[in-house]
Amino acid sequence: MTGTASSVMYYFSRSGRWFGVAAAVLLGVALVPIEPGPAWAESVKAHATVDYARDVQPILAAHCYQCHGPDKQKHHLRLDRRSSVLRGGDSGEPAVVPGDAHGSYLIKLVRGEVDGRRMPAKGEPLSEVQIATLEAWINAGVSWPNAQQESGSDKLTSDLWSLQPVHPTAPTGEDPGGWARNPIDRYILDKLRENRLTPSPEADRVTLIRRLYFNLIGLLPTPREITRYTNDTSDDWYDRLVNTLLASPRYGERWARHWLDVVRYA
Repeated sequence: MTGTASSVMYYFSRSGRWFGVAAAVLLGVALVPIEPGPAWAESVKAHATVDYARDVQPILAAHCYQCHGPDKQKHHLRLDRRSSVLRGGDSGEPAVVPGDAHGSYLIKLVRGEVDGRRMPAKGEPLSEVQIATLEAWINAGVSWPNAQQESGSDKLTSDLWSLQPVHPTAPTGEDPGGWARNPIDRYILDKLRENRLTPSPEADRVTLIRRLYFNLIGLLPTPREITRYTNDTSDDWYDRLVNTLLASPRYGERWARHWLDVVRYA
């Protein structure tokens, strides 16, 4: 129910029981969902910009991959790779013909135009909107994000900016005190220098231990644990402590709690 309808319902229900009942009946009739019809589907085909990852792949994954996906290729037809889609299966026809949805075997199958068979063979047939989406995708040229031919198969990666490979080069400014110990420190040092700041001196070992415990598992170290690591003379004591805390069940509990809060288990 829309926000406007909800507001009207609330007003009438506050004004009186009978007004509330009347409003519920009237709005219930007025707000019956309407299924998109053929005209809407034609609009999709004519005007929509179809994105493979957003619009097409979910349809194929939900209705086709069970029989024609990475685990099973009935009639040697596979629909999760562009090269396989263009090659087709045992029918001898390409599953899709770029630019020609009407002549594409896939569209004929989902419309039930091949020997009276309609695909998918199991479950509900595709809706007109879903078929229109596939047709618009085919007519637009069968776009496939970052398709790369590798040993006869397509490697599909995402076009999302956050999933693109990045190979940055760490700043190479001067570090007279040898403060930076890894590339991440180089970025920090560069930003500090930009703001005319200098790194603070390294904290004492007890403080470092407490910080690690608080950050990783959210609990204080015991006196025995502090003594153990303050007396550790090995060069890799810090790395071993980090690995120990990461392997602790307390680490999982601490970070799972944030997600449990989101889903209201707290």
